[in-house]
Amino acid sequence: MGTNPASKNELPTKKLNTVFLFWIISISVDPLFYYAIVINDNNSYDLNIKLILFLLVFYTVFILFRICFLVACPCSKRLCVFVLGQSCWDILAYMKMAIFCSLLAGGSGTKAFGAAVILVTIFLIFYSARIFRIYRLFMGKAKRITDQIVINLVLYLYGGHLFGGIWYAFAAKKKMDHTRRVSERNVSESNEWGIFKDAFESDIVEVHKSFLDKLLFCFRWGLQNLSGFGQNLEPSSNFLENVFVIVIVIYGVVMFTFFIGNMQMYIKDATKTWKEKKREKEEKQQEILEKWFPFTRLSEKLQKCIKEHQLKNKWKLKGDVDVENLLRNLPTDLGNNIKRELCLDLLQNVGRFRSWSEVSLVQVCDCLKPFVYAKRANIVHEGKPIDEMSIVLQGRLCTFSSNDTGSTINVSRESRKDLLKEGDFCGEELVNWVQDEPSSSKKLISNRTIKALTKVEALVLRTDDLKDIYNQKAKVIQAFHRKKKIVISGRNGQTPPGELTAPEIVVERQ
Repeated sequence: MGTNPASKNELPTKKLNTVFLFWIISISVDPLFYYAIVINDNNSYDLNIKLILFLLVFYTVFILFRICFLVACPCSKRLCVFVLGQSCWDILAYMKMAIFCSLLAGGSGTKAFGAAVILVTIFLIFYSARIFRIYRLFMGKAKRITDQIVINLVLYLYGGHLFGGIWYAFAAKKKMDHTRRVSERNVSESNEWGIFKDAFESDIVEVHKSFLDKLLFCFRWGLQNLSGFGQNLEPSSNFLENVFVIVIVIYGVVMFTFFIGNMQMYIKDATKTWKEKKREKEEKQQEILEKWFPFTRLSEKLQKCIKEHQLKNKWKLKGDVDVENLLRNLPTDLGNNIKRELCLDLLQNVGRFRSWSEVSLVQVCDCLKPFVYAKRANIVHEGKPIDEMSIVLQGRLCTFSSNDTGSTINVSRESRKDLLKEGDFCGEELVNWVQDEPSSSKKLISNRTIKALTKVEALVLRTDDLKDIYNQKAKVIQAFHRKKKIVISGRNGQTPPGELTAPEIVVERQ
């Protein structure tokens, strides 16, 4: 299969991490050249040979490693050009170090030293321009906020590392200039140290100080003054020293402004993304809810209440909605209102429920329990007791007996009347039986089997709940008739049977 030419020119995302690591190592090593300068016991400059040899070996191995990386890993043309460009810059850094060491080793006095320092400084200025170009490349590829923050942090740390190294080199030159002036005048004068006061007080440029101590001290100095925008720096009248302080202030302000601006953009994008995901999640949840068939039969007011409760309580719906998990996550009052709207009109079509008042039917609705039957589950077995009456909200059922010849799955046209669907009942004969034999300990036996053809959602009325409602209704009716009988008997001056009368109390008047 052919490959897309456009894809070859794109920087592979998976290899960006490796290239980014190469970039960090490369820019972190260059400022270490400054630390090769030391002041020996004779108050003259010298070179840290061990550090120079280490940097020579490191650059050689690092360049070879990157070339092997290009050979071993098939890369796009753009990636190859990018990595080769990095290697060329490192070779220039290699040459820079050679020139730097030659100037120090072959020159005499502070002129050679100054030329070497200026050479490295000019090179690092152009090197910094390259860093910003690479920075823009990685910022364009970084998609996550954390990646962008890491890139900004690396650039900030690099600034502290770079300025710390330059400050160290200038501090060494400052001390040599001071030593030369003192020896020429043969006086011990108090020199204007400027921004290098910390270096002289700590003897950080002396040969006896370890490389790690120098690196950490200068790195701390660079970060501290970048963070404070150079406010604590008090330079002398030296031209280069003042230029150096100005560069630190500008770099610190630019980095701070750039970092804060990017952070605001990142926060804005993150907030926007979060809101979009939240809105999509809410819409998805509402879509799941609206796909539930019984939900469409509810009033708009009740639908709105359910959605508001869902958003307010961050109620998560997974997969399909059914009556069981819906009512379980809703308040009791809201669940009762749903059951009333779904079943109140249907109950008025069930046997003796037709003669019941709306108040009594509302009680029945409140006692309904949600239940879900699995596909092909037997709800009622022939010859077994009927314990409940079910109102079908969604799904299909069929009823059959042992005398039927039709299959429980392939129902014939003549027996289609035995199919139950949304709005139908099964076990409604339980209502008549409870009213006829409310105190009977026996159970109603089914003469048919009821089986779910699909997943069935139903609201179920248990036998015990139905008996409780009927007994309460009977007590209310009996109390009403008893009260009515008392009123009629009172009008006739007679005592109803079974009623006790209090003896008349006669009050004698004096």
